[in-house]
Amino acid sequence: FRISTERISEIFEEAQNDGRNVLLASETSEIFRIYGIKNPKTYLAKSASETEQLSSKIGFPLVMKVVSPDIIHKTDCGGVMLNIKNEQQAKDAFLRIINNVHKYGPLNAKIYGVELQEMVETSNFQKSTQMILGMTKDPQWGPLLMVGTGGIYTNFLKDVSFDLAYKYDKDDALRQLSKTKIYSILKGVRGEPKSDIDAILNVLIRISQLVHDFPEIVELDINPLLVFEENPDHDNYSAVDIKITITSRK
Repeated sequence: FRISTERISEIFEEAQNDGRNVLLASETSEIFRIYGIKNPKTYLAKSASETEQLSSKIGFPLVMKVVSPDIIHKTDCGGVMLNIKNEQQAKDAFLRIINNVHKYGPLNAKIYGVELQEMVETSNFQKSTQMILGMTKDPQWGPLLMVGTGGIYTNFLKDVSFDLAYKYDKDDALRQLSKTKIYSILKGVRGEPKSDIDAILNVLIRISQLVHDFPEIVELDINPLLVFEENPDHDNYSAVDIKITITSRK
């Protein structure tokens, strides 16, 4: 499929000019939208007034988080607000988050702004399965795609499968996914509906093209990719948490 890559090159250049090799959530969200990978609408607000405009653009409810390379545990310093229901609450949350971070966060922390993200309401679906998808670069084989069980149990269960991203198609994606233990659950057990397996395959294929188009991507991680029950009308999933690491400028 054809992709306009100019905007993505701009995002990478902006990050490198800023001395960053890990992209912001608003940047990864935009890249995924360009590649047709569904994810919660995510924007970066730098003021309370901008928060009001962006929140109405996203819709409600939404999540708000401080964006700072110096703050790892955002909740510990009051840098996260959940279930924001209207524009006034969004403006108030922006001011509270910035105030909390200045008060309880690291001294002289660099703050880019506050991230606004659409909340994914899993209660609206019959079935929700947390997957992990990603890419890591092997020094010998190049980009390797990963898929498996996601969420907080990823490192504990170690249920993942790897495959080369080179000339990767739907058959490769299905073969890779079928090697995981969670594949049986995705097919439906004990009366559960079947998960949208085709959506997972579609995301894997699009990631393979993304990392092929942009070799400066050294690592990519989606955890979780929420996969819902199969829907004949549309792909039923959401890439909730995305991390992309690119090469640093020399």
